Amino acid sequence: CEILEMKLEKFDDKILIHIKGNRFLHKMVRAMVGILYDIGRGKHPPDSVKEIFNGNFYSEKTWAPPHGLCLHQVLYKDY
Repeated sequence: CEILEMKLEKFDDKILIHIKGNRFLHKMVRAMVGILYDIGRGKHPPDSVKEIFNGNFYSEKTWAPPHGLCLHQVLYKDY
């Protein structure tokens, strides 16, 4: 899976996270948003993301709830 773009926008008390990739695994977006939430509230340090990619993160993870996620667009190459 390749993340092509990730953008955060703040609207009053809400944050919109735009994630663009070539494909996503089951619960992948929920995991990414959950770790950003944990880092933002100080539960984990910012370098936790690097630990996750290196396979050295063994702490409890927060999963973003599915009801806050929205699939906006699907593009198919060569169609």
